Amino acid sequence: MPVDLYAPVTQLTMFIVVVCNVMMGVSRRLGDLILSLLTITLQYAFLDKSGNLSLRQQSILDQIPRTMNTVLSRFNLDSKTTTYAVCPNCHCTYPPKFAYGSTVPSYPTECDNRPHPDSNLCRTSLVESTDDGIDLSKPLKPYVYYHFHDYLAGLLAQKDLEKIMDQPCDDLISSIKANVPPAAYVSDVFEAEFLRTFEGPIPGRLFVDRPQNEGRYVFALFFDFFRTEGMMVNGASTSCGILSAVCLNLPLDIRYKPENMYIAGIVPGPAEPHTTKLNHYVRPIVDDFLVSWERGMHYSRTANHPTGRDTKSAIALGLGDLPAAQQLSAQAGHSSHNYCTR
Repeated sequence: MPVDLYAPVTQLTMFIVVVCNVMMGVSRRLGDLILSLLTITLQYAFLDKSGNLSLRQQSILDQIPRTMNTVLSRFNLDSKTTTYAVCPNCHCTYPPKFAYGSTVPSYPTECDNRPHPDSNLCRTSLVESTDDGIDLSKPLKPYVYYHFHDYLAGLLAQKDLEKIMDQPCDDLISSIKANVPPAAYVSDVFEAEFLRTFEGPIPGRLFVDRPQNEGRYVFALFFDFFRTEGMMVNGASTSCGILSAVCLNLPLDIRYKPENMYIAGIVPGPAEPHTTKLNHYVRPIVDDFLVSWERGMHYSRTANHPTGRDTKSAIALGLGDLPAAQQLSAQAGHSSHNYCTR
């Protein structure tokens, strides 16, 4: 049901929850609590002296969604995501499949990955099942991936940000064409030598040399693990990983603000994937950037281009401490006698 078909009181209730989530950073779980408290408050406010509700008042209460996810979908604010089924053993990820006309996802029941070329099939169960073996098609270990192009659309929907994001490429290509020497002291990544020589998908043409009305955006990919239960000495510990990125076209003072960062996904615990197992989680974001690099992504409308524009994006940097950086780039570990820090 579109938002404008709800009763005004219901619209206001949902709008309060959206403001708490979008502008105040309230989590979805806390948002569900706020939604329930507002519903209870309205219910007691509607009750007459005999403790009854009119049909209209009951209809208003029935219209109020029960979860923040539903509210965000009503306002068309929920992010585009894909929930993968992760193998608890080898960490191989499996995207959902949908039958024609159905919105219910289905997953393979067993993992058919070979962790090593000469090993047997993994055969680990991927989905929950009842005691009598009925498949519930619910991943035992889900991995939610937030689509990169959906995130970039959110940035380009802001008029001031879109203009700011185009400026660094224009300034850099102008200085290169004017033979301005590189800065002696680098204060921003766009002053670094590698971006001054970084070629785009067309050989011999710099990435920052963007065609008219095309956006060229550079990102830094970050990966690290954190202890979900804090640091414990000589005790069991669990950890989760985070895959995120920042747009280097944004100025430093707003680049790392939470609302401007891209959270690709949370690598589920309780144990960290070792060696190349991390590739299963990185694959979706690399696939999105590969499309953006080779073909580009067309947006039918942006804040400053109502008729639409093409964009191309690239991962120029990988960030993290030594263990995470080596694992992300599939290089020898930080304790190896033969490794590189770059």
